[in-house]
Amino acid sequence: MSVIPDFIMIIFLQLVVVYIYEEYGVAVSRVATKSSEEPAVLLPLIVMILIPLIYLIRNLSERTFDVMGEDYILNAKAKGIRRLPIIFNHVIRNVLPFLKADLHKILAIMMSNLFIVEYLFNINGLSAFIFNNYSYQFNLTVNTLIALMVVYMLLYLCLTLFIRFLERIFAND
Repeated sequence: MSVIPDFIMIIFLQLVVVYIYEEYGVAVSRVATKSSEEPAVLLPLIVMILIPLIYLIRNLSERTFDVMGEDYILNAKAKGIRRLPIIFNHVIRNVLPFLKADLHKILAIMMSNLFIVEYLFNINGLSAFIFNNYSYQFNLTVNTLIALMVVYMLLYLCLTLFIRFLERIFAND
């Protein structure tokens, strides 16, 4: 699924929702935003979470595979320690720095998807101010870019706090 571009995934999800509605008469989600009173929320959230999640799972599984081949893991296996304690005591602790290092990449993927998601789901979000077709207003564009940086920093702060929470749980010093 990591080779599927985000806009193809968006169109595919919209087609699936339309197909389910036509076949079964069940409206699973809104396909696009018609007005500010009825925003499309579920499908944009799925796309904004799914694409970075696929990247994250792929990278962390590679790192986990590398850590599982280390000498101290093989030594713990030779001593007869079960797999779950090895994962909780050694693997997660040594994979978390890679997760912390990938935070900027994950957030960059999410922020770049924001423009595509807002456009294809017809959501009037922050990117609508940047791509204003009517008139160019310097102050509006700068304020929008500052707002995007604030959103980025808030997301980074939340994810960093979550990783620190995980480090605290899995640190057995």
